Amino acid sequence: MNTKASKHPQFGNSVHLVSREPSMIEFVGRSRHCGFAKDRLNGFVLEKNPTRKDPKLDPPDQLRLFFDNAVVLLHGWRLEMMASVLANGTVASVHVSEKELAKLMIEEPWVTEIEIEFRASPEQPEQPAQ
Repeated sequence: MNTKASKHPQFGNSVHLVSREPSMIEFVGRSRHCGFAKDRLNGFVLEKNPTRKDPKLDPPDQLRLFFDNAVVLLHGWRLEMMASVLANGTVASVHVSEKELAKLMIEEPWVTEIEIEFRASPEQPEQPAQ
C-alpha cells in the first residue's frame, strides 16, 4: 500500500485504508479470511462489548457491520476511529492483532477479534459460523 498517495489517516496494524475506493472489505482473522462487497454494507453500530469481563484484558468496544448476507462483529480498542473511514468507503481490510499491543498503539483502532455470522440470502447459501 502506498501511504503517501492517500489523504486518509493510515492505521498501521488492524485497519488498512486505500486512496482509491475499494470494491470489497477484507476481514483477516486467525483462522479465516473473508471479503464482502463494500456496496453491500448496509450500516454499522458501535457499542460497548457485551462479552467484556475483565476491563484490564478484554476489549471495550464492539462494532457490528451489517452486510446483506452476514453480520461481522469486531471487538477491540478505539473502534470509534473506524466510523468515518467506514462511512467514506476507504477501508480495504481489517486484520486481527494481538491484545497485548493495543495499549501501545494508542493512536489507531485495534481489532483483536473478528466474528462472522452468515445469513442465508438468495445469492449465497448459508455458511457455517466461524
